[in-house]
Amino acid sequence: MLKQKKLAIILASSLFLAGCGFIAPSALQGSDDAAIEGMGSMPLGLNDEPTEEIHVPRRALIGPNPWQENSSAALSVGPQENVALLKDLIDGAKKTLFIEVFNFANDSMGQQMMPHVVAAAKRGVKVYFLCDYVGSKFVGGAKLGAEMAKAGVEFRMYAPRFIRQDDQRRGINITHRKLYLADGDRGLTGGVNLMSEFDTTTQDILVDFRGFQAAQLHAEFVRDWKLAKGKNLQYEPIKTDQQYGTVRTQTLVTSPPEGRFEAKIAAYQAIETAQREILIEQQYLCDQGLMDRLYDAAKRGVSVRVIVPGKSGSGLFKNLHTIALNALIKAGGQARLYHSGTDGNAHVHTKYFGVDDKWAMFGSLNADTRALIDNQELNVATTDQTLIRALRTRLFEPDWQHSSVTYEFSDSDWYKAPFIKLWQIVNYYV
Repeated sequence: MLKQKKLAIILASSLFLAGCGFIAPSALQGSDDAAIEGMGSMPLGLNDEPTEEIHVPRRALIGPNPWQENSSAALSVGPQENVALLKDLIDGAKKTLFIEVFNFANDSMGQQMMPHVVAAAKRGVKVYFLCDYVGSKFVGGAKLGAEMAKAGVEFRMYAPRFIRQDDQRRGINITHRKLYLADGDRGLTGGVNLMSEFDTTTQDILVDFRGFQAAQLHAEFVRDWKLAKGKNLQYEPIKTDQQYGTVRTQTLVTSPPEGRFEAKIAAYQAIETAQREILIEQQYLCDQGLMDRLYDAAKRGVSVRVIVPGKSGSGLFKNLHTIALNALIKAGGQARLYHSGTDGNAHVHTKYFGVDDKWAMFGSLNADTRALIDNQELNVATTDQTLIRALRTRLFEPDWQHSSVTYEFSDSDWYKAPFIKLWQIVNYYV
């Protein structure tokens, strides 16, 4: 973990140093596929530091995914359910298995899941595994990946790249998505990484989709695989004449290389148009644009309730959350700190938004600036009443009532005021 933090700091510092050598990106011309292939990350050795720079196109290379209404959805909450569901999907894959995660670690979770992935490859399933370089290299993911590759798994790491927009260096692009996909018509997404303590105490969710929503997830994986310099993938097409269900959903992503910021737009618009209630359960809640909209919603009489990590939160985010939550309470909102487990130190990693019991969104997207504009992120929005109700009754309300403690307003120490902006900058880059 120390090396991981060190690299993150090096990457952030590099943004401010002159004379860094960058590999120029290909021009954004031609078809969508050609553009993606041209922007793919250069091969990155396990002991190399990233040197590539990408330019954010002025217009999105493709439009948002359409709303679809031919899917089923089942919610899984907590480590026990999530681990069982992951094994079920991997063990049930017949032709293809696609996995994309931020963290893949050589620990209890990684070692528990790897044999299932290897077994899938050995029984003839075409397995493609993509994990993030920064999120996985320093926790043993490369070692596990090498072992899986020997068994026939196509294993790649998504290399971080510096971002340039409007001729200004801005941030670092990584993949923070969590996708577990099988056979073209089944897909899991949420916030679950292949790392401990997602198998023991970390609170998070997965949603099991079958049908057209799963097909959208497959298509997004293929695009990220290309960005990671992978080949064009083939998988079983969705059966267009089959009725999978009636759940209405839409895939929303952050993808700077493609100029796509759909998740940010959706989150902002949902908060702006909320009439009665906003529910948020998030690991990080500190994007200023999003917070300003929450403050405005609370001031106009919308009930705003948020849950963020308690004891397990880092010092940096405790300071940022203190500032944000104090302002929210002043505006009329409510906040609680997740406080579960035998010692009250379990972590909440969920990324959930709910508005007016009419709309909900979940997936990999933290409510911080990096997730909204820099990372590869994927969320799913829904207007399905059954799924919205399940998210509220099985996730948010139990965590609000039984797994959290009321956040109490506290004045920040006067001497911390000059460092608030610095904390925000460090949060953005590290």
